[in-house]
Amino acid sequence: MSRRVKFVGGALLALSLTFPAAEATALYAQVRGKVSGWNTTGGSHDTIKVKDWAERQWVKGEYKRRSSANTKRTLWNKSGKGRTVESGPGSKIFTLQVCEEYNHSPDKCSGWVG
Repeated sequence: MSRRVKFVGGALLALSLTFPAAEATALYAQVRGKVSGWNTTGGSHDTIKVKDWAERQWVKGEYKRRSSANTKRTLWNKSGKGRTVESGPGSKIFTLQVCEEYNHSPDKCSGWVG
């Protein structure tokens, strides 16, 4: 095998390790100043994190996993301002939204991303 072929093959391998596949792209959603949420792109061990930025309401992350695409899951954060909660690991999260919860009014949500 020529040196050029070895070099090009090695360069492509290095690039593939440096820049992960598009599937590993993180999802991010927020309600400005209230709540943010993102997935950890762990592939088959993906998690979602939800951070509370305000003091008033509970916040939640709603998400769907590839293994159960028709099931909407919810991760609540009732820990208070500045706190972040994380789900358990599971299959790839392909869509998520975050919301500030209101008891007698519609929740304020980011809208679905992904």
